[in-house]
Amino acid sequence: MSRWNELGTHAKLALTAVVTLVLCAAVLLAWVLVAPPWGPPGPGSPTPTAAPTGPVPTGPSGWAGVLSDTGRFLPVTAVRILRGDDPLAKADIRGSAAALANGMGMSGSDSTVSTHGAASPDRTMALAPFEAGRTAFEFDLGRTEAVGQVVIWNFNTADGTDAGIRSFRILVSEDGSRFVPLSLDGETQAPARELSRADGSESLRATAPADGAVLDLGGLPVRAIRIVAESTWGRADACGLAEVRIYGFKPPVRVGAFLPGSPLQSDSEPPDAALLPVTNGVGLSHPADPDAVHDDNPAHMWRTPDNQRYEMDLGGTYPVSELRIWNYNAAGDAGSGLRTVRVAISVDGQKWTTVFKETELAKAAGAPGQGPTDVLPIGLPVRYVRIIPMSREGNWGGDGYGLSALRAYCGSGYYAEPAQDWDGVLSRYNGWTGADGIYAVRLSGDQASGIETQPAARTLLVFSDTLIGTVDPVTRARSNVKMPNQTFALFEGNDPATLSARFYYPGSAEPSALPLKPEEAGAWYWFGDLFSAAGRIYGFPLVLEHLEDAPAGFNFQQTGVDLAVFPVEAGLPDMKAIRIIRDAARDRLSFVQRKPKHIILYGGGVLENTAEAGASSPDGYLYIYGYLDDARNQRLLTCARVEPARVEDLSAWRYYTEDGTWSDRVEDSAGIVGQVSPELSVTEIRFGPDTGKYLLTYTPGTMGDRIAVRVGESPVGPFGEEQVIFCSSATRTLRGKAFSYNAKAHPVLSRSDEVLISFNTNGGDWSSLIQNADIYRPRFIRWRLVPER
Repeated sequence: MSRWNELGTHAKLALTAVVTLVLCAAVLLAWVLVAPPWGPPGPGSPTPTAAPTGPVPTGPSGWAGVLSDTGRFLPVTAVRILRGDDPLAKADIRGSAAALANGMGMSGSDSTVSTHGAASPDRTMALAPFEAGRTAFEFDLGRTEAVGQVVIWNFNTADGTDAGIRSFRILVSEDGSRFVPLSLDGETQAPARELSRADGSESLRATAPADGAVLDLGGLPVRAIRIVAESTWGRADACGLAEVRIYGFKPPVRVGAFLPGSPLQSDSEPPDAALLPVTNGVGLSHPADPDAVHDDNPAHMWRTPDNQRYEMDLGGTYPVSELRIWNYNAAGDAGSGLRTVRVAISVDGQKWTTVFKETELAKAAGAPGQGPTDVLPIGLPVRYVRIIPMSREGNWGGDGYGLSALRAYCGSGYYAEPAQDWDGVLSRYNGWTGADGIYAVRLSGDQASGIETQPAARTLLVFSDTLIGTVDPVTRARSNVKMPNQTFALFEGNDPATLSARFYYPGSAEPSALPLKPEEAGAWYWFGDLFSAAGRIYGFPLVLEHLEDAPAGFNFQQTGVDLAVFPVEAGLPDMKAIRIIRDAARDRLSFVQRKPKHIILYGGGVLENTAEAGASSPDGYLYIYGYLDDARNQRLLTCARVEPARVEDLSAWRYYTEDGTWSDRVEDSAGIVGQVSPELSVTEIRFGPDTGKYLLTYTPGTMGDRIAVRVGESPVGPFGEEQVIFCSSATRTLRGKAFSYNAKAHPVLSRSDEVLISFNTNGGDWSSLIQNADIYRPRFIRWRLVPER
């Protein structure tokens, strides 16, 4: 076999791959079909034959928009390269089969927007002898999951892209042993598709075929997938790939739509395989139809000898209209189906609401073609579902307790779910590798949501404590670590899948005046919010000093706030000419009285309520938010305001008081609502029934898994009741001492029909941050209104 550097004797055709892969043939129809394929709902054979139909998922910004809306990442447990059905020997493979799914060579973790490099192919890719229709790359999940998108990065060395796969077919297996072709329109053979050629760059985006659609298995229960090479981009004796990532099924959120769930687990390990049949669709005739029928194969169901509860996680918070239950339906053992149960729901996994105190589920028939046995109306926001068999008459007389399937369907209202694409933008393995803080401002001065209308957007972001270095993609361990107290990034573009990002930190390629330091000896700056005024960018450097006799990681206290000015030249920030305006007397941007405690600190959020910023009802003011820590240890929202032209004149600032007037004394600032976080946001709502009102977004009590909002009638309220819209899984999935904190909205990164919200995650100790680079970085969710069908 040729050496790596001899690859690519054919012309280097550079096709900038936009995003991912395809297997849909129809433009408006075709959930993909596998043999045995999904059939129509209704009584009949447990091996249905007809293909379901439905609209192909689409997004507002081309293929990247489709790609971004994926389900949860499904880790692959094993990769094999085969000739026919026989595994190739290691000696026949150049590179590493494991590298095709372990992140080696990728720019970040688990996301579709990550890129793959061209260097070190022996560590980051795999090349195998090519035989048309026989060389196959197999990816085993180690469990059967409801699979959605499959995303591929083609073989990508600078002089060897001709070894990338061109045409291919897909085989799938429900059990990891019997593979069948993924087909369309009832064909008996999987149709060949063409994968785009890689570009040989150090930043290869997911490679897509000529027709640009997405490879989406549409919820098929799959354990293993084979990509069978039919041709290459020119290399006759070898073919290869760089990376493959697999994601759970996620249909578009609509009124009446199916909401995929997974078993709720207590840690980051894959779900117990015994629990998965209830949620992964195995045994059902259709992946999403509420009237799908179930077979009578006990291997396609969950059963336990004890009357233990079953818990399901929808992954986000949705207005659930109903739950549909297919009771245990094994032939000869329908008596093990649940009978008298309690049903509870939760948004945060801590506070549970019983929606059915004691209800009787119908007994299944124990025969093929079993439809839903029960439909339970809900009509409430839900993330977690709990079904608890009662101690008396918990089943229908059998020896066990079981279910066949449990499914949730969407109603009307707001929903919140992870924004996987934006998560991927700030998951990085080299240079800037994680931070907290995070605020964003659009350099054009227009701060309104609607990023999809801003193709040339330039957005400046600021972070606080940042980890600089390198990350091992397999172990996720950091090395060569440095920690500056503030860093910046400049995003250019409006799509997380295609935008470019440059980072500013001490020692980076981008010149800057960093690190910025206060005048106080031994103190340092973190950053609050950014905003624009009078053609300049401003921000709030928060003055921090060490605090003795405090736990590690929390041994600091904020002693003041200053104002920073960033000149903008030719549409770009001049990071070398940052100017600090000191609040030297500490009596305009902060007020610190330790005993009795009365501490007021501004800069935690800014609302630009001006015509220049794109406000719908501008009053010409900048509203600057902060918090008041009082003697009762309450953390209360406070507000100041100033005209943009006078923002540098700190004497012009005015502070909202208890009687609803504006004072010139910072210590008169009144608490507006309680238990907010130091970093937060107040933003205009631009869609839905609350259009024109103001959304306060925060983490209740500063730290915790919950993200909450309040809707206000004006920039200073009154604000309505607290609504918990999302619960982070960080504590559960990142393990150790991981925690979440400081949620806030980012209108300049939000589409017109959403509010994009970030929150930070931390590990609580230095060793955890070094050992796992996935802990310390911002994460994102989307808050939207469910569209009608």
